[in-house]
Amino acid sequence: MPTPQRKTAARIEAATRDLLSGNSSSVVVSLVAAREGVSRRQAQRVVHAAYRVLTSDLETAEVERRELLAQLISNTQSVIAQSLATNNAGAAIAGIRCLAELVGISTPQRRP
Repeated sequence: MPTPQRKTAARIEAATRDLLSGNSSSVVVSLVAAREGVSRRQAQRVVHAAYRVLTSDLETAEVERRELLAQLISNTQSVIAQSLATNNAGAAIAGIRCLAELVGISTPQRRP
């Protein structure tokens, strides 16, 4: 039978994977609560710990802002390419707007 510490570590590891898969914190809280049979408050504590893992990994790896920006640009370009390949113009436009913001060439949109 796993010890409480091992159970908690496994929950945090699973929540970290869920976050890295692109799920929002609210979705991960719901996933943890349902999967583990714990309260939402306990699931929130697990997700908070998962965020600490992610933050620690970035700090320990000494990832710089430029490196993160490069990764975000690369990922956004991939999303744009996939959107165009599947003829999803709306997603492609959203990706292009995001890319423009990332590289600092976007202009504020005026609404009538």
